[in-house]
Amino acid sequence: LLVRLDAIGDFVLWSGAAKVLRSWLGADTHVTLAANEIWADLARDAGIADEVWPVRRQALEWDGRYRDELRARVGGGGFSVAINPVCTREMMLGDSVVRWSRAAERIGLEGDGSLLPPRERRWADRWYTRLIPLPDGVLHETERHAEFLRTL
Repeated sequence: LLVRLDAIGDFVLWSGAAKVLRSWLGADTHVTLAANEIWADLARDAGIADEVWPVRRQALEWDGRYRDELRARVGGGGFSVAINPVCTREMMLGDSVVRWSRAAERIGLEGDGSLLPPRERRWADRWYTRLIPLPDGVLHETERHAEFLRTL
């Protein structure tokens, strides 16, 4: 399970890394992408994943019924690995989807913490089995994606 729920510009910057990751995983690995509904069709057309599940961001945050339905779908997906390659993690969005996956291996970035207050970050960090650190200093988004792939 790949989880990417951010904006379309972030998707465009990530799409090259996503294709590399898809290639690295191999054709025999079934990849599902939980994608922001705004750009889910673009991801489907790009062949980044075998399945693309459009996710309504606002509904995920504010609609309990929608959240419960998505939790059940993700939890029943039978995922062995969940990857959240987002630097600016959000507890109620990508982090929660990774948690719901019940995957034995849950990988994410330590991230920049700009949208996670310290208490939420400590809590959400526990939902991962592996958090990949980023090098110090300011990196362009594409450099962060490359570093994530190298470390992975």
